[in-house]
Amino acid sequence: MKRRLRWGFLGTSFISGVMANAVRAEGSTVVHSVAGRSADSARGFARKYEIDNASDDYDALIDDEGVDIVYIALPNHLHHRYVVRAAAAGKAILCEKSLSVDMEKSRRALAAVEQNQVFFAEGL
Repeated sequence: MKRRLRWGFLGTSFISGVMANAVRAEGSTVVHSVAGRSADSARGFARKYEIDNASDDYDALIDDEGVDIVYIALPNHLHHRYVVRAAAAGKAILCEKSLSVDMEKSRRALAAVEQNQVFFAEGL
């Protein structure tokens, strides 16, 4: 039997909830963990969407070997930073729009994806 791919969510916003429901409905992958701005918001999100792991540490989520795909649903000015981090960790990435707040940061994020040869998609 093939192992289910495991998502790590960065962010606990409305759109993260929509995505959590979509992952559950799709059924062949699972949300493994969530990290939010505070441990309380992450734990509340985890309870609501039946996610086993919650914290306020974005970097720890990215470094977690139990995470295959990082979903970035943070404020736009943080997207590029965590695309670069997730790419360096060898994770597949789905980033909410927009990728960045300017072209320089967008180029850096896409260069990290290319350099690390990871899957990347921007959710438009």
